[in-house]
Amino acid sequence: MKTIAWATDGSPAARNALTTAKHLAHLAGARLLVLHVQELGITRTGFLTDRNDKVVAALHHLVEQLRDEGIDAVLATGEAPAGGADKPIVQLAQKADVDLLVIGNRVHGPLAGMFLGSVALRLIQNAPFPVLMVPSRGRMARMKADLEQERAAPALVSAASPD
Repeated sequence: MKTIAWATDGSPAARNALTTAKHLAHLAGARLLVLHVQELGITRTGFLTDRNDKVVAALHHLVEQLRDEGIDAVLATGEAPAGGADKPIVQLAQKADVDLLVIGNRVHGPLAGMFLGSVALRLIQNAPFPVLMVPSRGRMARMKADLEQERAAPALVSAASPD
């Protein structure tokens, strides 16, 4: 792997996925492409979104921090109409010849997901390269608890069975 991309919308789920992207880039000795596509216009929920230069400035700072950590990091940004970030993310990633795209997953309920759509889902369905979706921390904590419970079950069964 030569280039790993991390797509961010600035959400906690995306920041959580950065940990995985950094780890993979470090293990592979790969470049880390930080991708951000700002959605502009009126969202499906009726909110007006506008350019947010603070996000881009923060990402420039993040790229510098990554470089200080020894990771070859670069930033690529773009714009899209509200709800349409998936296509420019794919285009920017293809232009950089990425081998893997790492994304976070904001958990919407089924009804909200149906109306709001999911950039992550469209990326998984349409990207011409592998996409790794990192579950949100809350979801990961629940999965870890379930796994620990499964591991403890045989010990509980043997402790409870008569000799």
